[in-house]
Amino acid sequence: MSARTVELSVAMCTFDGAPFLEEQLVSIGEQSRPPDELVICDDGSSDGSFEAIERFSRAAPFPVRLVVNGRRLGPTKNFEKAISLCQGTLIALADQDDVWHPDKLATQEELLRSAGLDAVFSDAEVVGPDLQPLGYRLWDAVGFDRRDRTLVRLGRPLDVLLRKDVVMGATLLFRARHRAVVLPIPEGWVHDAWIALVIAVAGRVGFVERPLVMYRQHGANQIGARAPRTGLLSGLSAAYRASGETFARQVDRYLAACESFRALVGGGRVDRTVLEEIETKADHVRSRARLPRRRIARVPLVAKELFRGRYHRYSGGWRSVGKDLLRAT
Repeated sequence: MSARTVELSVAMCTFDGAPFLEEQLVSIGEQSRPPDELVICDDGSSDGSFEAIERFSRAAPFPVRLVVNGRRLGPTKNFEKAISLCQGTLIALADQDDVWHPDKLATQEELLRSAGLDAVFSDAEVVGPDLQPLGYRLWDAVGFDRRDRTLVRLGRPLDVLLRKDVVMGATLLFRARHRAVVLPIPEGWVHDAWIALVIAVAGRVGFVERPLVMYRQHGANQIGARAPRTGLLSGLSAAYRASGETFARQVDRYLAACESFRALVGGGRVDRTVLEEIETKADHVRSRARLPRRRIARVPLVAKELFRGRYHRYSGGWRSVGKDLLRAT
């Protein structure tokens, strides 16, 4: 291993992934540009995942390192560990249950290097347990639309990521040097959302419009990709069911982010204006979480946030306004 140049690492996390793990491993092994190493951190599987990894590692055309955690870390901290163990200058993240297109790594690496980017993500085809397409793509599910894509192309990914999470870790390749600002991942954050946010601030982000991953939905995903809602009735129903608890969790998430960004500002790694943006986002989410139970009493508070431009800068615009006026709690 010491004599081998490691340029591109794949960081994978596993936990009882035996039903789909072998297909994912095979798809990594069949990459037209194979990784220089595969680092797998297992969170205590008891279902045959080890056997699948051992079978694959014996025939893999690159080194496979399996690290078994002594105690359960959970998905985010497990990915944090896997990322920290990678030796490559580029790191691709891999879920245990997807399938990669054969040119995924080659396509992303070529774009990242040729355009001088710090991170590249892609769209994905959403499929069922048997890999049959479900009729929509990942970007449809997360709402990464033409306007958002234009903002990223213009070098303004933060304008998108302050409103919504659009980067799925399974589609992400980034430069390992950003670990210094990405890790540790603050409490309440999913690894991919945090990595995308920080690199959007500290570097340049690009994307591949076509799907490079088959993103499998099987009922046990950490974060799924539901079909996009269409129609007024569906939207109103979703708004009514929205819970204030969701916003309370968002408050905790962004307060934790503020602490992390304060440290980055103090270390001279990011500009103070970025911290101010994160603090304003936290304040906006806090205002949404604290809306009164009586809907009529919410109107002036919602109007204030709308007038200040925060619904369009930090939430979903008029859709979020409607949600806050209609939701039950």
